[in-house]
Amino acid sequence: MATLTVFLPDDLREVIEARVAAGLYKDAETYVRDLIRADLTGDDWVTPELIAALEGGEASGFVEFDFEAFKREMRETHLNETRSQFRSD
Repeated sequence: MATLTVFLPDDLREVIEARVAAGLYKDAETYVRDLIRADLTGDDWVTPELIAALEGGEASGFVEFDFEAFKREMRETHLNETRSQFRSD
């Protein structure tokens, strides 16, 4: 395997370090390899806007979510809507 030295501005280095610290990548080398592979395979759907939106979502934190209550509410709401469509008044 060859070695390549790349000089990056501090803000880009910080991005790499943040991805590694978040556990998304094992190390900087893995992150760079994945970026190159994505470029070669045409995975151009990963845009700066998408990355910014994902980072914004992650930074906003998480909320508790009661999946069972959500399912119950959806069943009640949509079952009633569906039943009302088929009623003959």
